[in-house]
Amino acid sequence: MDRRDALKQAGLALGGLLALSGCTEEALEDAEAEPPFIEDSPLSPEEADLPVDRTHAIIVEGIEAADAEIEDVKSFERYLVDQGLLVEEVLETESIIEAPLEEVDEEPEEEVIDEGDVEEGPVEVPIVELEYVIEEQVEEGTVQTIGIVAGAYAALLEASHDSELLEANILDPADVPFGSYEIEGTWAEEYTTGEISAAEYGDKVLTTVETD
Repeated sequence: MDRRDALKQAGLALGGLLALSGCTEEALEDAEAEPPFIEDSPLSPEEADLPVDRTHAIIVEGIEAADAEIEDVKSFERYLVDQGLLVEEVLETESIIEAPLEEVDEEPEEEVIDEGDVEEGPVEVPIVELEYVIEEQVEEGTVQTIGIVAGAYAALLEASHDSELLEANILDPADVPFGSYEIEGTWAEEYTTGEISAAEYGDKVLTTVETD
């Protein structure tokens, strides 16, 4: 089954996260105690009442907990399993993108380049693909796993792993995809170098959550 079709059939299991994805650390100060949630979300009333600041506290906790030595994909997977994630698959592969993930200077320095060395069009970059199962499609548990993965990925890149992106797919107990998100390597590096906080890092990841 095509992954996109499967995601559409799975419904809006991560609807609450989409409502939070645009929040910044500054916006949290003015956020209401009960954020809006998409109608027909499978979240229970208690789960839908999860405050915005609580959601960010959960993802920050997961990010900051990654203090183990994660030197390669095997230790990355082992850490996730130790944290309770039901990992289905972790792969090191390559993905074709239209442009580099990093931000570029608005006015880069001029340099003379041999026309024969210029590469045009899509380029392949190394990425990590992750699939894991969540037994209960509830917001708090989903946010917690995203934080754990984000923290582990940051630790992996800090160990000089060659990866520019992590693509994560979340499955239900029947192995049907119901959500996905991405973590850009530049975000993880900004977090590990102190350029952004764990909350800002987590917020960037939340903006990528998709259910269709």
